[in-house]
Amino acid sequence: MEYTSRQLPYRIEDAPEYFARCLVKECPVAKECLRQLVQETVGDRDPKEWIISPAHTRPDQGKECPYFFDPRPERKAYGFKKVLSSLTYENALRAKTSLMSALGSRSVYYRRLNGELPLTPEEEDRVTRILAYYGAKEPVKFDEYREVSPWK
Repeated sequence: MEYTSRQLPYRIEDAPEYFARCLVKECPVAKECLRQLVQETVGDRDPKEWIISPAHTRPDQGKECPYFFDPRPERKAYGFKKVLSSLTYENALRAKTSLMSALGSRSVYYRRLNGELPLTPEEEDRVTRILAYYGAKEPVKFDEYREVSPWK
């Protein structure tokens, strides 16, 4: 599907300055690659732009190009207080210990629990498995889901 900056729920102009752009306009997936969309939208405004060397791109690979970047927003899960509170007290305590271990630290656990930070896809999978193990109804539903730009 071809994209324009108006079709995306985020502003392409907000791409970080270090986001590498692609200059290969003849690529068959140029209208579907965020690197090309950023280049078209932002252009040459920044004299220090990051680009992918055309010598290293493989337009013949299409979406298999190692630099292809899908512009669709990512769906991220935020918070899991509701599902944790649905567990029995004993299982909630056990799940909390397992979740802290799986997420790496107490502070990360609380920030993810309260929805201050989104869960990565890997964390979402781990949290889902742990909560299901301790009795959460499947499919596990997080407190909120948001579509975010690829650079958030």
